Amino acid sequence: MQQAAGNGSSLITNGADALGARLRASRLRQGVSRKELARAAGCSRQYIEMLETGDRDHPSAQLVAALSAALDLRGPERASFFVAGGVATPPAPPEDRYDAVTLAAAMTEALVNPAFVIDACWVVLAWNDLAQRVFEIYLPGLPAGATRLHELVYELAERGRLLNTEEVTLRLAGAFKRDTRPLTNTAAYREALTALRRLPGFAAVYKSVKGTATATSASPLGLQHSRLGPLWLAEAITEMPGRNAPRVLTYLPADPATAHALGRLLREQDSGSNIDDMRTTRAFLS
Repeated sequence: MQQAAGNGSSLITNGADALGARLRASRLRQGVSRKELARAAGCSRQYIEMLETGDRDHPSAQLVAALSAALDLRGPERASFFVAGGVATPPAPPEDRYDAVTLAAAMTEALVNPAFVIDACWVVLAWNDLAQRVFEIYLPGLPAGATRLHELVYELAERGRLLNTEEVTLRLAGAFKRDTRPLTNTAAYREALTALRRLPGFAAVYKSVKGTATATSASPLGLQHSRLGPLWLAEAITEMPGRNAPRVLTYLPADPATAHALGRLLREQDSGSNIDDMRTTRAFLS
């Protein structure tokens, strides 16, 4: 390895070393662990480590492309990464492409079920019109990212509209603990937890629940609709690609009666009935 004069640092002259150094620098700059990068790129954590240390060279063109995409490399940085990997640089996606939140929001609009876009801290980033009709809330009055889904659910509980409050709040607390485990050192996590601890009873539930994959269950959320009666909704989460990407939380009908009710609300939406005429929640962020 050739040494740079004066400062003792190494000049990168080997292709494998060049790729490893660029990989490590990009990963650390974005705060991504080897495990997270490996999961996103579809390889093992050990392989990432061997690439970074130069113990493994000549990765496949597919893996170089997967690593570049996982790190969202763009422009000259992307081009030099492919050169260091010893493979031809493929055409780059447009620089002004839509971000993950915009794509997730577009996905909710295409769905025929109520859906929210949430981040890892369960902050609500977007929603579709049917979510407002089902939950009977007026979301456009709230700035995007202003509340967490937990706050919305606790508001419904306070109004006596949740049919299985204890089970739902326990499940949401467990999901929050599970999803934020990698974020416990971040300001976003601390801000979210501080806000949630102000909710009645949340602190005790959060302390007792385990943040594991089994913290959520297949049992549906029970919701009392003012016009349509009880609705039973099963939760489904769609992960958007990319690190720290948002998720789409969709509520599906859990029984035929709920499916019929959601169909009725969807027809009202398609007919252009004014959502402002619906009974809406008080401003629960005031």
